Amino acid sequence: MPNSKLDRRQFIRINAIALAGAAIAPATIAGVKQGTPIETKDGNQPRSPGFYRFAFGDLEITILSDGHFHYSPAWVGLEDPVEVQAYNADPETREEYFRSRMVSSKQIPLQASPVLIDTGDRRILLDSGTGTGTEEWPPPPNAGRLGLSLEAAGISPGSIDQVILTHAHFDHMGGLIDPATRAPFFPNAEVIISEEEFKYWMSTE
Repeated sequence: MPNSKLDRRQFIRINAIALAGAAIAPATIAGVKQGTPIETKDGNQPRSPGFYRFAFGDLEITILSDGHFHYSPAWVGLEDPVEVQAYNADPETREEYFRSRMVSSKQIPLQASPVLIDTGDRRILLDSGTGTGTEEWPPPPNAGRLGLSLEAAGISPGSIDQVILTHAHFDHMGGLIDPATRAPFFPNAEVIISEEEFKYWMSTE
């Protein structure tokens, strides 16, 4: 990830401050639109955002596309083989596996798909996507699409009651606030993260 003055601990703090402020006086987010189209390096706009909605008992579930990004081998250290990418496998076996599935073994695409649960009286969002980022900390070119997917699905950010973060990687918590204005993107939402996860990222280590 690129170097930035806004490190993860600062980002979590900013989120906490911004969301606490929103509880006292909800921020006006007019003009702040998460998922503004971002021009890719080849000059093309990313594909339109999407969503998939279905019923699960009395619940309405909406899978929202935040786009995708590529996990580069450059992020893999010698002490971190990232087994999910099969770097611990025989190179020939690994290459054949990805080739047979028409996926590059060098730039593996990872989807970011937050999930919205509508109970009828509450809307609960699981994760907030990558967000729009800043000039110093830009999002991947084909990610940060959650705002547009919500719009396409007819869901207002202000209608979200809770955002539950599964963990604090950038593609899961990056969309909580607009880094430029520090305004919460979900001004009426309670944000929930596990105590262990919070302690982990806030520690000096």
